Amino acid sequence: QASPGGAGFTQRASNSGSSLGLPTFDGEGVTFPIPTLDAGQSVTVEYGSGGGASGAVAPKTRAIGDNASKFAVLMRGSTSGSFGKVTDLKVEVENARNGTGIARVSPATTTAGHTGTYTVTYTAKGPLFGGAVRLTIPGGWNLKAYNKDKSPVGTSGKLDGDPVYDANARTITANISELQGGQTVTFTLKETKAQVTKMDPVFFPVESARNRSDFVALGGDDRAKVKVNQAANGSGAMVPTPSIARVGQELSSIEFTFTPVGHMDAEGRIELDIPDGWTAPDKDSAKAGGIAIKGPGLSKIERPDPSGRTATVKIKAGQILTPADEFTIVYNKPTAPDAAGADTFPTRSLSQKDGTPVALSTSPAIFV
Repeated sequence: QASPGGAGFTQRASNSGSSLGLPTFDGEGVTFPIPTLDAGQSVTVEYGSGGGASGAVAPKTRAIGDNASKFAVLMRGSTSGSFGKVTDLKVEVENARNGTGIARVSPATTTAGHTGTYTVTYTAKGPLFGGAVRLTIPGGWNLKAYNKDKSPVGTSGKLDGDPVYDANARTITANISELQGGQTVTFTLKETKAQVTKMDPVFFPVESARNRSDFVALGGDDRAKVKVNQAANGSGAMVPTPSIARVGQELSSIEFTFTPVGHMDAEGRIELDIPDGWTAPDKDSAKAGGIAIKGPGLSKIERPDPSGRTATVKIKAGQILTPADEFTIVYNKPTAPDAAGADTFPTRSLSQKDGTPVALSTSPAIFV
């Protein structure tokens, strides 16, 4: 490369009593004219001069012994002579440095409190023979189990034995037998629950070690990261107490306790429908069907304002709900319907200000 700032930039360096002319490049090598060179004198050429963006990039694959990279040095005694080989300069390509590689998480975006499968893929920048790659599960994330079934490890290279799972340290270590640059190690985290807080980014620490002991974390843009949004619309759980009533019975109250699965934004809301046959909801909590609220999340939500047969609880401006902020909708003095059966109280949630609430996967039911 003739231009500074280009990988493999090559230029003449200071020399012992000799001088070099300007180089010419032919795509495979570089030629320097030598005006004079006496016995005992030397010439020096810098390949990858200056390092950084101008530095030489080593191969991604391991090359040692007879397979080592060979830099052929040729010379000729005059401008009209033919080049003859002086020597081959061998350079062995060993393991990449500790802390090198690229890691990515899939999916790269998730919702607070979501339980699913997350895949962390490490791609080697250079060879890693006899080394190791270690993944740490971020704080607040819940991996259901540390074992080969719930968190298997695969590779396009070769592993050395089974991965090592440490539940206390929250790490999974893959010991490597053979891994060339460009090959991957994949950690599959099944039945894993994301943190309940909204955050961007969340890093999954990945480390590499060429000797299985001196682990160094990947840095900068090479790190594995995921964006955690607010909880999914339609998430959360609503549980009724009691869940059984007699035909035509007037109950003192039924309590519906809602627990968010994760972060819900300000001005999100939860809707509870009272099915036909039951006492219509009323905003006066002292009346039959009156709606009230209580619980740890009370200070963060507005007083319910029933409309028709729907009781809506809205999160206050400037507040958020987390799983610690569960609340209870108290449905006072309701009368059960005259027909027996399982009555579903459809429930919906919306985790952000704008949009349409989505039905919970399971709405509460009262068995009459």
